[in-house]
Amino acid sequence: IKLGETLYWSVAPDYYQAIAGYYRGLLHAGIIHRAQPSAKKISTALAPQFCTWGSQADRNKGNDRLDEAYLIEIYEELKASGMKARLFSIDDKWEGTYGNLEHSATRLPHFEQFLDRLRSDGYKIGMWAALMRCEHPESLGLTTENMLKRPDGQPFSVVKHDKQTQYYILDFTEPEVARVLEDIARKYIRRYKPDLLKFDF
Repeated sequence: IKLGETLYWSVAPDYYQAIAGYYRGLLHAGIIHRAQPSAKKISTALAPQFCTWGSQADRNKGNDRLDEAYLIEIYEELKASGMKARLFSIDDKWEGTYGNLEHSATRLPHFEQFLDRLRSDGYKIGMWAALMRCEHPESLGLTTENMLKRPDGQPFSVVKHDKQTQYYILDFTEPEVARVLEDIARKYIRRYKPDLLKFDF
């Protein structure tokens, strides 16, 4: 039966073996290739990490409540605790608005100096970002027409529980959106030089 697409079935005694067999089949067919990360990348990914998210949730510092005083406070507490973390990961919401990959100049006026302090103290830096979220498409030179659509053709949007933050999802299958996102991501990497991008979206 010709379906127009390639199908690959993987059958195994359990789910995990079936998934492993599926990926082995894709590798064998040349559809995917085995990643060859550098020793530095592996070391960073496996480094003991402190992520701010748990503390942010505990201290009500999520969303637009993440500020410089909190970051300094939690960092000082981490150092005093004796915990041997090698990577300090800053979670939601260091960005001024979702989508621009730039820190909030009002809540985090000395953010880059804080990152420099982490580095000088010997920490690697992790930063969370939901690359596809976008609060203000026009700030990226896009419109709501460039956002992911619902079945009725209207832009899909999410209103966060605080009822103040609304964001769209970038439709990165559009060449223009892909170009904008690539440009923003390159500027983000060059400016902040994170060792790890935390992307759990």
